Amino acid sequence: MNKYLFLIHFIFTILGLMVIHFAVQQEAPQTAYNAMDDSLPKSGPVNWLEWVNLASYGLIGAQIVFGINILLSILWYRKKAV
Repeated sequence: MNKYLFLIHFIFTILGLMVIHFAVQQEAPQTAYNAMDDSLPKSGPVNWLEWVNLASYGLIGAQIVFGINILLSILWYRKKAV
Protein backbone atom coordinates (compact mmCIF):
# COMPACT_ATOMS: atom_id res chain seq x y z
CA MET A 1 0.00 0.00 0.00
CA ASN A 2 1.10 3.53 -0.68
CA LYS A 3 2.25 5.13 2.56
CA TYR A 4 1.28 8.65 1.47
CA LEU A 5 -2.29 7.65 0.63
CA PHE A 6 -2.45 5.78 3.93
CA LEU A 7 -1.25 8.91 5.77
CA ILE A 8 -3.88 11.08 4.02
CA HIS A 9 -6.58 8.54 4.92
CA PHE A 10 -5.43 8.35 8.53
CA ILE A 11 -5.21 12.12 9.07
CA PHE A 12 -8.60 12.91 7.49
CA THR A 13 -10.28 10.10 9.42
CA ILE A 14 -8.86 11.18 12.79
CA LEU A 15 -9.56 14.88 12.21
CA GLY A 16 -13.10 14.19 11.04
CA LEU A 17 -13.88 12.00 14.03
CA MET A 18 -12.39 14.55 16.42
CA VAL A 19 -14.49 17.38 14.99
CA ILE A 20 -17.68 15.32 15.14
CA HIS A 21 -16.91 14.18 18.69
CA PHE A 22 -16.25 17.76 19.83
CA ALA A 23 -19.38 19.09 18.10
CA VAL A 24 -21.60 16.45 19.70
CA GLN A 25 -20.23 17.32 23.13
CA GLN A 26 -20.92 21.01 22.55
CA GLU A 27 -24.53 20.34 21.57
CA ALA A 28 -25.20 18.20 24.66
CA PRO A 29 -27.41 19.97 27.21
CA GLN A 30 -25.56 21.37 30.19
CA THR A 31 -27.29 20.30 33.40
CA ALA A 32 -24.91 21.61 36.03
CA TYR A 33 -24.85 25.35 36.63
CA ASN A 34 -21.71 27.02 37.83
CA ALA A 35 -21.60 30.57 39.22
CA MET A 36 -18.44 31.12 37.17
CA ASP A 37 -20.44 30.68 33.96
CA ASP A 38 -21.78 34.21 34.26
CA SER A 39 -18.32 35.71 34.61
CA LEU A 40 -16.85 33.98 31.56
CA PRO A 41 -16.77 35.98 28.33
CA LYS A 42 -19.48 34.94 25.93
CA SER A 43 -18.40 34.12 22.41
CA GLY A 44 -20.59 34.33 19.35
CA PRO A 45 -22.67 31.36 18.26
CA VAL A 46 -20.84 28.62 16.43
CA ASN A 47 -22.66 26.80 13.69
CA TRP A 48 -21.71 23.23 14.64
CA LEU A 49 -23.84 21.78 11.87
CA GLU A 50 -21.52 23.34 9.32
CA TRP A 51 -18.49 21.82 11.07
CA VAL A 52 -20.12 18.38 11.19
CA ASN A 53 -20.95 18.73 7.50
CA LEU A 54 -17.34 19.50 6.64
CA ALA A 55 -16.10 16.68 8.86
CA SER A 56 -18.44 14.20 7.20
CA TYR A 57 -17.17 15.26 3.77
CA GLY A 58 -13.63 14.75 5.06
CA LEU A 59 -14.53 11.28 6.33
CA ILE A 60 -16.12 10.34 3.02
CA GLY A 61 -13.07 11.64 1.18
CA ALA A 62 -10.79 9.64 3.47
CA GLN A 63 -12.71 6.45 2.72
CA ILE A 64 -12.49 7.15 -1.03
CA VAL A 65 -8.72 7.61 -0.69
CA PHE A 66 -8.59 4.31 1.22
CA GLY A 67 -10.51 2.54 -1.56
CA ILE A 68 -8.21 3.98 -4.20
CA ASN A 69 -5.21 2.86 -2.16
CA ILE A 70 -6.58 -0.69 -1.96
CA LEU A 71 -7.30 -0.79 -5.70
CA LEU A 72 -3.85 0.53 -6.56
CA SER A 73 -2.30 -2.07 -4.26
CA ILE A 74 -4.21 -4.87 -5.99
CA LEU A 75 -3.20 -3.61 -9.43
CA TRP A 76 0.42 -3.19 -8.32
CA TYR A 77 0.49 -6.75 -6.95
CA ARG A 78 -0.92 -8.11 -10.23
CA LYS A 79 1.76 -6.29 -12.23
CA LYS A 80 4.50 -7.72 -10.00
CA ALA A 81 3.06 -11.25 -10.18
CA VAL A 82 3.05 -11.28 -13.99
